[in-house]
Amino acid sequence: MHIALKLKKQPGFILVEGILALGLITAAVIFELTIFQQYQENQQRLLAVNQRAITQQIHALANWQRYLNQVAEREEVGKYEA
Repeated sequence: MHIALKLKKQPGFILVEGILALGLITAAVIFELTIFQQYQENQQRLLAVNQRAITQQIHALANWQRYLNQVAEREEVGKYEA
């Protein structure tokens, strides 16, 4: 404690404290930005996965519609042949 009191009387001590505080603040900001960037990248990956899933569902529905149309055509042709 006695050493700290002596250091506080030194003219450059406030400057050193300020530089250390700015360094800590900078490190905290960089850390937060890194976390936010990872969050955004994860959101973009999730969006891409969802878009692929939706596209696959659309293709599946289109295939199902084609199948139903073929069944309906066969039934229609069967009416006239019978």
